[in-house]
Amino acid sequence: MKENLQKIIEQFVDFLLPTLTPYEAGLYIFLLRNSYMKNGTREIRIGKRTIADNLGASRGEKTNYAHVTKLVSGLEEKSCIKIGDTTRKGTLYSVFLPEENLTTSCLVCNSIKSGKTYEEAAPFLLKSIQERRGRNNNL
Repeated sequence: MKENLQKIIEQFVDFLLPTLTPYEAGLYIFLLRNSYMKNGTREIRIGKRTIADNLGASRGEKTNYAHVTKLVSGLEEKSCIKIGDTTRKGTLYSVFLPEENLTTSCLVCNSIKSGKTYEEAAPFLLKSIQERRGRNNNL
């Protein structure tokens, strides 16, 4: 993980950061730190109130539960995280590295990939590409 840290930070700054609000960026970094960097895994189970208490905000104010809910929804919409099940111990979040959620594909492929990992989306992407090539060859 430490060997890849510079690459992850560069990708975050160059590709992901411009698409996030400042609060989304702060939450993403918080989740990244407490998942990959702390446990070596993409998953973290944590409660929204715990996030709110630890995330920090400007002018000494605490981030509230509703705001955290909005932020995690925004990160999921942008394919930065996947929200899993919720238990008494908190909600399970899967945190995707910047290289896993770059939106540098065409509109069709990007919409097919959506919130899926590359491994989950690959069969659908390949099928779509083959269908489009077939249509173009028949013209």
